[in-house]
Amino acid sequence: MREYDKELAMKLMIPGEKIEKDGFTIEVKPVPDSLGEHMLDPRVHRDQVDLFEKKMNASADEQPDLEKMRKMAGGFNPNLNSVQIRTRYFEVETDGGTVPVWMYYPRYHTADAPALVYAHGGGFYLGSSFDLESTCRLAAEVSGGFVFDIDYDLAPEKAFPVQAEQCYGVLKWVASQAEEIGFDRERIFMGGDSAGGNLTAVTALMDRDRGTKIMAGQFLVYPVVIMDQEGPEGFARDTSVFDIAHDHSMFLNDMIALGSPEVNQMLSDIYVQGKADLRDPYVSPAYADAEDLPPALIVLSEFDGLRIEGEWYAEKLAKAGVPVRVIRYAGMGHGWFDRLGVYPQAEAAVHELCAFIRRGTP
Repeated sequence: MREYDKELAMKLMIPGEKIEKDGFTIEVKPVPDSLGEHMLDPRVHRDQVDLFEKKMNASADEQPDLEKMRKMAGGFNPNLNSVQIRTRYFEVETDGGTVPVWMYYPRYHTADAPALVYAHGGGFYLGSSFDLESTCRLAAEVSGGFVFDIDYDLAPEKAFPVQAEQCYGVLKWVASQAEEIGFDRERIFMGGDSAGGNLTAVTALMDRDRGTKIMAGQFLVYPVVIMDQEGPEGFARDTSVFDIAHDHSMFLNDMIALGSPEVNQMLSDIYVQGKADLRDPYVSPAYADAEDLPPALIVLSEFDGLRIEGEWYAEKLAKAGVPVRVIRYAGMGHGWFDRLGVYPQAEAAVHELCAFIRRGTP
């Protein structure tokens, strides 16, 4: 089951330190078993040491191809459910093509149950719905609702705007099924991590711009919201905000590479492929008009390059009058939300998500 004591996840549910920042609040959740401030979570440190040793031992020509990278991505996560969770499979027709969708729901539920549409991460070219299967199952139990896990097409085989249109199409389809399946049409949320956070933010924009107004709230886990080299006016990628203990500083540069011009160029080459301006809000949500978007719960990591743009986007939403809450998990890097049972932060974040869904406000 868990690779940690459950008590660690419960500690992370205690309100953290509040930092007031330009109209919104950042809540910092400390590492539950930390040895000091600005140090890596011990599980993150373990994984960073393992990754460093693998890099040191790898030969210069040992570069995995895309197929191998996809096979190595993700992995089995333990099932933390305590009640029976049922599964149904659908194939949804959208303007971006047919999309496989897995639905998870508790055996016993009420007619006013909420729904969550989820988009996995993986840089638009890695990952699948199965990476978040256990996470989605736990969300179904804790929220008492229905979770729809999207297996959207990957780049480079399919490029922008296919993935965005698929996510928006699934959102519309979910809304159309509320009466038949048995959940509350007014309580449909969407969430995603990393690239899935981008697709969630983009779907929220499409939902507003196209007048469907389905989404009751958006859950963004270290989302990609800027894909170009500079970012919008007023944005600055100031890496001096990353204050890390000297003993762990050797890992910092690699951990904060996401969001850099070099990585953005790589991702845009794979995903956008020159089919749109990188400042198009449906590519980079940070360029969008933020008025009248649904409430947002934004989850970030202390040592993740995407923290900078995530906090900037939160400020943009707050200034537009959108209810927004930011949780920053201390000691964490990128890519932990899909590792349920490995990191206590993943379990705690699912509970934060479900509290958001139950309340309807972050």
